[in-house]
Amino acid sequence: MKKATLAPLFGSALAVAALTATLSCSGNSGDDDSGLTGDSPFREEWKTVVDNRPFPLADVKSLTIGRRVGNAAMSNFANRGDIEVLFDLDAEAITIEMRRYTWQRNQAEADETAAKMSLWAYATSSNPQRPSEMDPTLDCTAGDVWQDACAVYVYYDGQSQPVRTGADLRVHLPKAYRQKINIATEDNTEEPNYKLRGDVKLTNFCGSADIKLSSGRADIHFCRELTPGPTCTAQQIDACNTFQVEGAPAPWSKDCPCQSFGNLKVEALDPYAGEITIDMPTSSVWSSIGLRNDKNGQTNADPALYCTATMPTCAAPSCEFTQSAETPWKADIVLNYPGPSAPNGAGYAISAVSNGCEAVFYNNGPEDYVESATDAPNSEKRGNITVCDGCLSGV
Repeated sequence: MKKATLAPLFGSALAVAALTATLSCSGNSGDDDSGLTGDSPFREEWKTVVDNRPFPLADVKSLTIGRRVGNAAMSNFANRGDIEVLFDLDAEAITIEMRRYTWQRNQAEADETAAKMSLWAYATSSNPQRPSEMDPTLDCTAGDVWQDACAVYVYYDGQSQPVRTGADLRVHLPKAYRQKINIATEDNTEEPNYKLRGDVKLTNFCGSADIKLSSGRADIHFCRELTPGPTCTAQQIDACNTFQVEGAPAPWSKDCPCQSFGNLKVEALDPYAGEITIDMPTSSVWSSIGLRNDKNGQTNADPALYCTATMPTCAAPSCEFTQSAETPWKADIVLNYPGPSAPNGAGYAISAVSNGCEAVFYNNGPEDYVESATDAPNSEKRGNITVCDGCLSGV
């Protein structure tokens, strides 16, 4: 039985640059990894592709990381991998790491494929084009500072990105960033016994986010200083907490100065069974939370036949947990409601949805690939949604 070993990481940059554009000994283009025999997975170590670039918090209001392949024309911009965002920088800067992976016969062919993959980062909401076709003034890696509304993708410089090729992305952002991030990724399951799930991990997150994934794990760790309105100032938050109307306490009245509430939307898209865990400070943050698994056919007759929506730390009176015994896969939670002066359903809004509930097979990387296996070596039931306080590790 052959077990794939971790590749020697695609070789040096000089070695990659020296490789020719034609695969040696195969007669196949590097853009086609289908029908290969005797091939195996390769994955490099993390490499820094944007290093401590100035990231002005006063100007950057949104950031997009990763994309899902909507059609064949966009397949050259598919990351199909993990996305990690760490809010761990004291300075107003951004650092991006990339870890490319592929599936080839040998190290040289893997290096050649890797040489065609690079970071694509432009300030645009339009469909991405080849770098040579983009307006150079929109290049977020050029100029003096990072631009607002940049999209960060993986670009494959070839006719068509091989289906078993992609990259993981790790982005380091300022601890003080409170604006919006959009994240999208998907699984790579083209090889039956080597299934890479696109996981999403946010650490010390304190802003707003829209996250879309497939059957990966979404682990969202909020900063401990989270407020209902991340973009409001500390003075505005304090004013809303102590707001009065005609001399009577009216915390978070619609007339208080902070009415821009934060939100997190995370969804494992239909029909996928993503596992979602949200770790947030529960002692003080006013939040309205909706959790649900939308897979049809679930029944509470047998725990094996349904997934759960839970918040183990929810306790009255500060936390109101609403769930029917007949549908344990759905829950509504109101956390630290300020009182009748505050609008119902407001506060920091969280929506977490998974559209599948099933056993998900997965690989962690080349180290656990087994050539003769009929499926990935690891399996767990996914589709559960959990809100907790302290269950995920922070920075």
